[in-house]
Amino acid sequence: MFETNTASCGGFAGLSDTYGAALWATDYGLQMAYANFTHAMLHIGGQNVFYNVCCSSPFVLIVLDTLKSHSLRLPRISPLSISGLLVPYTIQQLF
Repeated sequence: MFETNTASCGGFAGLSDTYGAALWATDYGLQMAYANFTHAMLHIGGQNVFYNVCCSSPFVLIVLDTLKSHSLRLPRISPLSISGLLVPYTIQQLF
């Protein structure tokens, strides 16, 4: 199956970065397996996308200093990371 994900062009805040996205990706992966697909490519994009599985969150924490503010990217566990672990585990348990 060709490239897919929760939304195009980097995803959407409040959709692609939620655990609902993990449920969708898990369902999608299991439906692909049921339909006898062996591969499906989830687009995981660059650094500033909402569905990135390996980099820091696009949300920014502002830390106020006495003279200036600093922005800091927070590491996170992506919903698609959870789905990427859950689908193979579930399929392995079935066979």
